Amino acid sequence: KNLGGAIENWKEKRAGFPRFKKRGCKHSYTTGERFAALERKPQSRPSHPPKLDGSGEARLIALACSDPPKGFARWTLQLLADELVGLEIVESLSIETVRQTLKKTNYARTGGSIG
Repeated sequence: KNLGGAIENWKEKRAGFPRFKKRGCKHSYTTGERFAALERKPQSRPSHPPKLDGSGEARLIALACSDPPKGFARWTLQLLADELVGLEIVESLSIETVRQTLKKTNYARTGGSIG
């Protein structure tokens, strides 16, 4: 009997990788696409539309640059999200979406330069 093949099959099942996936990775690596197996392909169409479009992002930046509401020293992500919902720019918005949008536009919430 070929005991080596049985051991190899057991190792693959235990590691959670089916045999064809390992072959595909090896094929990509040997054909010169060394990192093809590690990178994700971009989606042909997103699974859901973005919450903020260009005008929504512009309103968010303008709001973040304005003075915070009374009783607050600065805008927080939650305050910004709540204000955009209150202004009926979006129906709902998570603070993660606000954070990613501000990060994408290189918006710094600090008062001045730190360097």
